[in-house]
Amino acid sequence: MKISDSITKGYKKIENPKLSTQQKKEILDSLFTLTKELQNPKLRKENLSKLANYYFANYNQKDVRKTSIQLLREATETKDTLYLAHANRYLASDYREREIYDSAFYHYVKAEKFYKAINDKENYAYVLYSKAYAQHLIGEFNGAELNLSLAANYYKSVNDYQNLQLIYNEQGRVARDLREYDRALEYFNKALENAKKIPNEKEESFSSICLSNIGVVYQDMRKYNEAINYYKKALYPDNKLINNNPVLYSNVVDNMAFCKLQIKDFTQLPDLFYEALQIRETNKNMFAVTNSYMNLSKYYLKINQIKEAKKYAFLALSTSKKTGVVRDIMGALQQASEVDVKNAFKYSEEYIALNDSLQILERKNKDHFARIQLETDQIIQEKGVIEKEKNYILVYLFISVLFGIGVYIIKNQMAKTKELEYKQAQQKANEDIYKLIISQQSKIDEGKDVERKRIAKEIHDGLLGRIFGLRFNLDSLNYDNTPEAIQHRLQYINELKIIENDLREISHELSRENESLINNFLAIVNNLLQDQKKINTAKLTVNIDKEINWDNISNVSKINIYRILQESLQNINKYAQATLIKIEFFKDKNSNLVLKISDNGIGFNSNKKSKGIGIKNMNSRAKESGGVFEIKSEKGKGTVSVLVVPFKKANNKDEKH
Repeated sequence: MKISDSITKGYKKIENPKLSTQQKKEILDSLFTLTKELQNPKLRKENLSKLANYYFANYNQKDVRKTSIQLLREATETKDTLYLAHANRYLASDYREREIYDSAFYHYVKAEKFYKAINDKENYAYVLYSKAYAQHLIGEFNGAELNLSLAANYYKSVNDYQNLQLIYNEQGRVARDLREYDRALEYFNKALENAKKIPNEKEESFSSICLSNIGVVYQDMRKYNEAINYYKKALYPDNKLINNNPVLYSNVVDNMAFCKLQIKDFTQLPDLFYEALQIRETNKNMFAVTNSYMNLSKYYLKINQIKEAKKYAFLALSTSKKTGVVRDIMGALQQASEVDVKNAFKYSEEYIALNDSLQILERKNKDHFARIQLETDQIIQEKGVIEKEKNYILVYLFISVLFGIGVYIIKNQMAKTKELEYKQAQQKANEDIYKLIISQQSKIDEGKDVERKRIAKEIHDGLLGRIFGLRFNLDSLNYDNTPEAIQHRLQYINELKIIENDLREISHELSRENESLINNFLAIVNNLLQDQKKINTAKLTVNIDKEINWDNISNVSKINIYRILQESLQNINKYAQATLIKIEFFKDKNSNLVLKISDNGIGFNSNKKSKGIGIKNMNSRAKESGGVFEIKSEKGKGTVSVLVVPFKKANNKDEKH
């Protein structure tokens, strides 16, 4: 029997719905072995691509990787653009499933370029959606929205309702993460409209996803009754969802239970939480299990069963640390601090460290994604230019009698190709170097400070010494009116003018540098305030005393001031429902720096003994800067937050001239 016939029979076998996962894997493995024995390169690539897709559908990630790498190797050798695109897409999907998002993004970008080159619009749109999904996960929202819009345009043109509802759902999730809830609801409702147009049994499952997403938005808006109504619709009257999609069912049930808890409707509680937990444990979905533990802890805290609340908070913390998802760990730390008040400070310190590292990582990921996009574009463009040049050279060789010149040009082009390949290999190394440069920046700043002091000393010891010598010489000539003495006095006066100009130039340079450093911090604060205006419709007024000497605020204090301002604005956005926000920087009567943040929101009881982890973090940061932080608020009367930070003590040695 021919190898191709055996492969055809193998694919027919795997379509049998009665096969177990292990049986399917054994058939796929045998097909992979047979495919490598095929002599026809085109058939080999075709079957490798098909196998990678089958492996991915059956969650065999290791085999997806193995098959995709083999396909990429063969497609590269034959310069087959279609299979280069397929191989990169499958590799990207594998990296995404393993949460290696930078590598996933890199291969999605390459697949995108190849599909675009051969005008494969369907696969091009799918890759744009997948790339946007990876961008969303690391917080690169602008890029995600752009790619989703481009993908949506294609699916609209072909009336692909199934993929359209996927696109709208992802756009809704992006808008939700940006806290643009009205826009999120608009997208999720569009997704629901398209889901209802899907002409098969999948319609109910897709509609449940859309209804659940709408419920989550209302939950975020704290409209818990509306959220519960949509969760009930997502479950369907005959409760088919538990059989069709148990993972989604557990999410809907858990969210509905959480909303009931918030409105103090204890019917079916904690049974709904335990039902969701059981499904998640059965499916070994440990990320969702962490969330179940946290919700159970919140439930028992609400009914004042502290022992049970601690038990599930600690389970959430240990499980989240095993999965390694930073945001889950932070949520578990926050819950642990609320139920275990004695150790709240320990949890608070760990939370602050994780929050800072997460924000740094997200910024690096965004920069990394931008570099990958730019460098991939450049490399592909340069390769395209080189390929064209090589074609011209081949034509030239056929019509030219100057064989020797032709050989030289070919060698030259090969060298350029190797240089580009070397650039690709160096891409990873450049990223590591970039990280080292960032880590050394603080040391460079310290070096600048030392150099500045050295210059000041040289001015003191050098220029002032010259001035003293000139003054002494002038004194000696003061009563001598001979032509020679007059000439010497003129020379000394000119020398004094030169010294004066030198001092003025140095003074201006140092002044400009000092002003630049000050403006850098103010620019960062201004960026934060500009972002605030985008995400909150409340009127924002800002007053910054121009007399503040920012040089006398340490870098550590500046970081903490920024974080406290950031956390305060986040709290206002989440809870205050304010229409007016006022931010002030000024010096008090004791010459301390004061940051005052006030709003006209709904307020809260600031005299409560139990403080949230956010307020504890701000107190901790203020203490680290040698200052104090205080919040005054009453229900219905808004909130005023005040941070007082001392200026650095002047260094007497540096101030002497």
